[in-house]
Amino acid sequence: MQVRPETPDDAQAIFDLTKVAFAPMSFADDNDPYLTGRLRDAGDLILSLVGLDAGTIIAHAAFSPATVPCPGRWAALGPVSVTPDRQKQGLGSKLVADGLARLKGMGFDGCVLIGNPAVYGPMGFMSGKLTYRDLASSYVMGQSWSGITPEGEITFAPALEG
Repeated sequence: MQVRPETPDDAQAIFDLTKVAFAPMSFADDNDPYLTGRLRDAGDLILSLVGLDAGTIIAHAAFSPATVPCPGRWAALGPVSVTPDRQKQGLGSKLVADGLARLKGMGFDGCVLIGNPAVYGPMGFMSGKLTYRDLASSYVMGQSWSGITPEGEITFAPALEG
Protein backbone atom coordinates (compact mmCIF):
# COMPACT_ATOMS: atom_id res chain seq x y z
CA MET A 1 0.00 0.00 0.00
CA GLN A 2 1.30 3.43 -0.96
CA VAL A 3 0.51 6.22 1.55
CA ARG A 4 0.21 9.88 0.64
CA PRO A 5 -1.66 13.00 1.77
CA GLU A 6 -5.08 13.46 0.21
CA THR A 7 -5.45 15.72 -2.81
CA PRO A 8 -8.56 17.74 -3.74
CA ASP A 9 -9.44 15.05 -6.28
CA ASP A 10 -9.70 12.44 -3.49
CA ALA A 11 -12.70 13.95 -1.65
CA GLN A 12 -15.41 11.84 -3.32
CA ALA A 13 -13.40 8.62 -3.07
CA ILE A 14 -12.81 9.27 0.66
CA PHE A 15 -16.55 9.89 1.16
CA ASP A 16 -17.45 6.68 -0.72
CA LEU A 17 -14.83 4.63 1.14
CA THR A 18 -15.99 5.87 4.55
CA LYS A 19 -19.60 5.11 3.65
CA VAL A 20 -18.93 1.48 2.72
CA ALA A 21 -16.39 0.90 5.50
CA PHE A 22 -18.72 2.15 8.23
CA ALA A 23 -21.98 0.65 6.85
CA PRO A 24 -21.71 -2.70 8.68
CA MET A 25 -20.53 -1.16 11.97
CA SER A 26 -23.07 -1.24 14.81
CA PHE A 27 -21.93 2.17 16.09
CA ALA A 28 -22.10 3.87 12.69
CA ASP A 29 -24.64 6.46 11.63
CA ASP A 30 -25.44 8.37 8.44
CA ASN A 31 -23.17 11.21 9.57
CA ASP A 32 -19.89 9.26 9.34
CA PRO A 33 -19.15 9.68 5.60
CA TYR A 34 -19.52 13.46 5.95
CA LEU A 35 -17.04 13.93 8.82
CA THR A 36 -13.86 14.34 6.78
CA GLY A 37 -15.53 16.78 4.41
CA ARG A 38 -16.82 18.85 7.31
CA LEU A 39 -13.35 18.94 8.85
CA ARG A 40 -11.90 19.92 5.47
CA ASP A 41 -14.50 22.67 4.90
CA ALA A 42 -13.92 24.10 8.39
CA GLY A 43 -10.14 24.18 7.95
CA ASP A 44 -9.77 21.61 10.74
CA LEU A 45 -8.21 18.79 8.77
CA ILE A 46 -4.63 18.79 10.07
CA LEU A 47 -3.69 15.70 8.11
CA SER A 48 -5.62 13.41 5.80
CA LEU A 49 -3.82 10.36 4.48
CA VAL A 50 -4.95 7.89 1.86
CA GLY A 51 -3.66 4.40 1.22
CA LEU A 52 -3.60 3.29 -2.39
CA ASP A 53 -3.31 -0.04 -4.11
CA ALA A 54 -2.80 0.11 -7.89
CA GLY A 55 -3.94 3.75 -7.82
CA THR A 56 -7.21 3.04 -5.98
CA ILE A 57 -7.89 4.47 -2.54
CA ILE A 58 -8.40 1.53 -0.18
CA ALA A 59 -7.79 3.25 3.16
CA HIS A 60 -8.07 6.68 4.75
CA ALA A 61 -7.22 8.32 8.08
CA ALA A 62 -8.13 11.85 9.19
CA PHE A 63 -6.48 13.89 11.94
CA SER A 64 -7.94 17.10 13.37
CA PRO A 65 -7.27 19.37 16.35
CA ALA A 66 -8.35 18.32 19.83
CA THR A 67 -8.31 20.12 23.15
CA VAL A 68 -7.26 18.25 26.26
CA PRO A 69 -7.10 20.14 29.58
CA CYS A 70 -3.41 19.49 30.11
CA PRO A 71 -0.29 20.99 28.54
CA GLY A 72 0.57 20.25 24.96
CA ARG A 73 -0.66 20.32 21.41
CA TRP A 74 -3.08 17.48 20.69
CA ALA A 75 -4.59 15.94 17.58
CA ALA A 76 -7.60 13.67 17.22
CA LEU A 77 -7.69 10.58 15.02
CA GLY A 78 -10.80 9.74 13.07
CA PRO A 79 -12.44 8.66 11.00
CA VAL A 80 -10.30 5.77 9.85
CA SER A 81 -11.66 3.70 6.97
CA VAL A 82 -10.49 0.62 5.10
CA THR A 83 -12.40 -0.93 2.24
CA PRO A 84 -14.31 -3.95 3.62
CA ASP A 85 -12.52 -6.57 1.53
CA ARG A 86 -9.11 -5.36 2.83
CA GLN A 87 -9.95 -4.97 6.54
CA LYS A 88 -8.02 -6.94 9.18
CA GLN A 89 -4.84 -6.90 7.05
CA GLY A 90 -2.99 -4.17 8.97
CA LEU A 91 -3.66 -1.43 6.43
CA GLY A 92 -5.43 0.86 8.90
CA SER A 93 -2.64 0.34 11.43
CA LYS A 94 -0.01 1.21 8.82
CA LEU A 95 -1.88 4.37 7.83
CA VAL A 96 -2.35 5.43 11.46
CA ALA A 97 1.34 4.79 12.25
CA ASP A 98 2.37 6.93 9.28
CA GLY A 99 0.01 9.70 10.41
CA LEU A 100 1.25 9.61 14.01
CA ALA A 101 4.86 9.89 12.81
CA ARG A 102 3.92 12.91 10.70
CA LEU A 103 2.10 14.53 13.65
CA LYS A 104 5.20 14.07 15.83
CA GLY A 105 7.22 15.78 13.12
CA MET A 106 4.71 18.65 13.10
CA GLY A 107 5.28 19.26 16.82
CA PHE A 108 2.21 17.60 18.30
CA ASP A 109 2.51 16.15 21.81
CA GLY A 110 0.04 13.33 21.28
CA CYS A 111 -3.17 12.06 19.76
CA VAL A 112 -6.58 11.17 21.21
CA LEU A 113 -9.55 9.24 19.86
CA ILE A 114 -12.81 7.49 20.55
CA GLY A 115 -12.51 3.86 19.53
CA ASN A 116 -12.36 0.17 20.25
CA PRO A 117 -9.50 -0.67 22.65
CA ALA A 118 -8.98 -4.01 20.89
CA VAL A 119 -8.26 -2.12 17.66
CA TYR A 120 -6.38 0.94 18.93
CA GLY A 121 -4.61 -0.54 21.96
CA PRO A 122 -2.09 -2.43 19.80
CA MET A 123 -1.34 0.91 18.07
CA GLY A 124 -0.19 2.37 21.39
CA PHE A 125 -3.39 4.11 22.49
CA MET A 126 -4.40 3.72 26.14
CA SER A 127 -7.52 4.55 28.10
CA GLY A 128 -7.71 5.62 31.68
CA LYS A 129 -7.57 9.33 32.40
CA LEU A 130 -9.44 10.74 29.40
CA THR A 131 -13.18 11.32 29.26
CA TYR A 132 -15.71 12.29 26.64
CA ARG A 133 -19.29 13.09 27.63
CA ASP A 134 -20.88 9.98 29.18
CA LEU A 135 -18.95 7.47 27.07
CA ALA A 136 -17.33 4.56 28.90
CA SER A 137 -13.72 5.55 29.61
CA SER A 138 -12.35 2.39 27.99
CA TYR A 139 -13.33 3.83 24.57
CA VAL A 140 -11.66 7.22 25.19
CA MET A 141 -8.01 6.76 24.37
CA GLY A 142 -4.81 8.66 23.82
CA GLN A 143 -1.09 8.47 23.45
CA SER A 144 1.62 10.97 24.26
CA TRP A 145 5.04 11.44 22.74
CA SER A 146 6.22 14.17 25.11
CA GLY A 147 5.84 12.45 28.48
CA ILE A 148 2.64 14.34 29.30
CA THR A 149 -0.16 11.97 30.26
CA PRO A 150 -3.35 13.12 28.51
CA GLU A 151 -6.16 13.46 31.02
CA GLY A 152 -9.51 15.17 31.34
CA GLU A 153 -12.45 15.84 29.02
CA ILE A 154 -11.60 15.90 25.31
CA THR A 155 -13.07 18.60 23.08
CA PHE A 156 -12.96 17.71 19.41
CA ALA A 157 -13.20 20.03 16.40
CA PRO A 158 -16.79 21.25 15.93
CA ALA A 159 -17.27 19.00 12.87
CA LEU A 160 -16.76 15.95 15.10
CA GLU A 161 -18.77 17.26 18.05
CA GLY A 162 -22.01 17.30 16.02
